[in-house]
Amino acid sequence: DRAVRHRDRDRQRGPADDGCRHHGPFGSFGFRPASINDNGDVAFLANLDDFPPTTGIFVGPRVVQDRVIETGDKLDGARVTGLRLCEEGLNDVGELAFIADLADPSAPNGFRTAVFRFSSALCGQGDGQA
Repeated sequence: DRAVRHRDRDRQRGPADDGCRHHGPFGSFGFRPASINDNGDVAFLANLDDFPPTTGIFVGPRVVQDRVIETGDKLDGARVTGLRLCEEGLNDVGELAFIADLADPSAPNGFRTAVFRFSSALCGQGDGQA
């Protein structure tokens, strides 16, 4: 019987492999592919597994240590409300370009969008500057 075979298969795979569950801090990943440079360094956009979801840019699997920036952070004197990263955003010296939407009461319409550069986090040369 087909239903019995599926049930037995699901029991063998176990709950971690049932296709519906995930484990770890990331709830989902950005629509665009990750950015990978010629050195094999990677940067990616992801939503954390929280509610409402926090969106961030990360350079590895550790949420705190590998975080570049996330929504809610202050950047250029304003609060980050959205982030975008494209697959060409990371160069071979570890500089990362991204777009941030900022809630800025001093802007004419209360928000602005800007391109930022984050550097040196991937090269182990100290803390990067956004």
